[in-house]
Amino acid sequence: MQKTKDLFLEKNISANNLNTGLKGESKENSIHVHKNILETPHFSANGKSGTKENIIISNESSVNNSNNDSLNVSNNTHINDQYIDDHGFQEFQESKFQYAKRLLNVNFLCLVFISLVFILLALILPILITRISKKKNYITLSKEDLAMIAYAKNTTSKGQPLVPKTFRIDPDTPDTAKLFKSSTNEFWQLVFSDEFNQDGRKFGPGDDPVWEAQDLHYWPTNDLEYYHPKQVTTKNGSLQLTIDKIKTDKNFDYTSGMMNSWNKFCFQGGYIEVRASFPGDGKAQGFWPAAWTLGNLGRAGYGASNDGTWPYTYNSCDNGVLVNQTNSFLSHLPGQRLNACVCKGDHPSPGIGRGAPEIDIFEGATRGGETNTLSMSLQVAPFDFHYTVNNTHTKIFDKADYNSYTGGELQQSVSAIYTYDPLLAGKDKYGVYGFEYLPGPDGYVQWYADGKPVYRVSAKAIGPNPLSKVTQRLISEEPMYLLLNLGMSNSWSSVELEKLAFPSTLKFDYVRLYQHPDRIRLSCDPPDRPTADYIMNHPRAYYNKYYRFWTRRYAKSGFIEKRFSEECLFCRNIAIKTIEHMLLECSRWQALRADILAQYINIYRAQELKLSSTRIRKNPTVLCVKTTLATAKFFNAIALPRYLMLNSIRLVPIPPNQCPPVRRL
Repeated sequence: MQKTKDLFLEKNISANNLNTGLKGESKENSIHVHKNILETPHFSANGKSGTKENIIISNESSVNNSNNDSLNVSNNTHINDQYIDDHGFQEFQESKFQYAKRLLNVNFLCLVFISLVFILLALILPILITRISKKKNYITLSKEDLAMIAYAKNTTSKGQPLVPKTFRIDPDTPDTAKLFKSSTNEFWQLVFSDEFNQDGRKFGPGDDPVWEAQDLHYWPTNDLEYYHPKQVTTKNGSLQLTIDKIKTDKNFDYTSGMMNSWNKFCFQGGYIEVRASFPGDGKAQGFWPAAWTLGNLGRAGYGASNDGTWPYTYNSCDNGVLVNQTNSFLSHLPGQRLNACVCKGDHPSPGIGRGAPEIDIFEGATRGGETNTLSMSLQVAPFDFHYTVNNTHTKIFDKADYNSYTGGELQQSVSAIYTYDPLLAGKDKYGVYGFEYLPGPDGYVQWYADGKPVYRVSAKAIGPNPLSKVTQRLISEEPMYLLLNLGMSNSWSSVELEKLAFPSTLKFDYVRLYQHPDRIRLSCDPPDRPTADYIMNHPRAYYNKYYRFWTRRYAKSGFIEKRFSEECLFCRNIAIKTIEHMLLECSRWQALRADILAQYINIYRAQELKLSSTRIRKNPTVLCVKTTLATAKFFNAIALPRYLMLNSIRLVPIPPNQCPPVRRL
């Protein structure tokens, strides 16, 4: 049935106008034509579906033809479709060409639109991603990054208790070794020991809960060997690190062993002791046996983690945290990356100076033929002028002397040299070595050999130094971990390869740690010096040995840029320190120092309060800078002249080389 519409057309037509062959209709008779366009298909006279509509003619009066045959058209009489002209009502059939052209125009417009969208996305997306990345400090993580993050989570020290429920004490440790009498005449208890009595132990990644042998080249000291876990094992009741002429890595002809407890076993304060037998024959020089400790924020051999952290032990905000310590003749360090000036941001404990200080139990060397020495050192940064400590707060005991090497452009070494018996080299004879230390600005370090003191350093020895413009350096407050290794490097001593015997072995009979019963701290992630989250957020720095420097910004996946004090460098501490230095350098201001400084601080606080109510309060760096500048301007122009006038003080011009002008703030 053909679909139709209902349209009523009222029209007077004559019979001869119908074109139907009818004749003789009267002109005055009118026929009303109702055209019903049905909603359903219809069939034409030939029985096929038609394309025209039915015409229904209703007759209002009779139609008579007196001369010819008459035709009566009654109500609802159907006239064949072929006699009806639909006057344009039939559907318009467009040509195939026109249809294709219309479709082509639509598709072309769609294609143009989509192309423009893609072009805009290609131009805008990189800009948006870059801005978001800079704002949120992240980049897309690679498969390698994801693998390192997973590994970091599996090996994290997060949640380590300060006082473990079960101390890691080896059952083979004799009862006579359970206590240690400190230099303060206190008895400290054994809290950790490993006697290495079980032969055949392995120390590869994941093999041991405390130790891990390294697989890397120690490039910071230009070592001649490659460290590999297969060179570390236990045999005949001792830990053995063997150096041999084996080409494990294509770039190195020698392979040796390094083992450490990084991020697994750490301590803060106590007495750490090892019993060791040295490699070689005690005559040829070149071997570098070592037992040492390092802050957990620096992973040995992973350069990026140590860049800007080693060997900083500093909790002040001044010149000491800056690049080169503002003196390239004194220091080539990049600055303290985790300094006390940083109020917030990418920092394990904002507002506290953090680093990776180093304390060495010993570093052995054979020098001048048959002189066998051990260097017992504290490595610190920032540096004293000429790397010279205040030796009135150090003490040398028997068989020791001050080390002639006191430091260089990358470290300051507070060190003593102890001469040991050459019979301890290359045989199964052992010596006992260790150090006792108390962390903090009032702490100390004291080294021992065979139970007797060798060297003692008080924190006052590395106190404030106005010549290098640094304040108190600390005896390490960081969680420290232990490292044992056997290396070779011409940077340590001349290596006589033709005289050295290979293989040679550095042996350790045991490792023991003692702490005061009221100060047991064994966590690598203590609440006061956390490390776990920071390490997990920077897996590239701590788990990829090929990253050597902390120079690129990767948030939570690796690196950030070197930012030594962007947040707070110009804050109150810097301003106060500047005026303090100015007053110290100008003796004529000494009597006024307290009053002037107090006035400066009061003005600073007022300016800070005033500026903090403005829009810049959301940007701490801008707030700090603007506050400092506003304070200096007001202080120089108004406050200081008024103070001098009220106190009848007249400024006397002094040559610039004798005293800096007041406006240098």
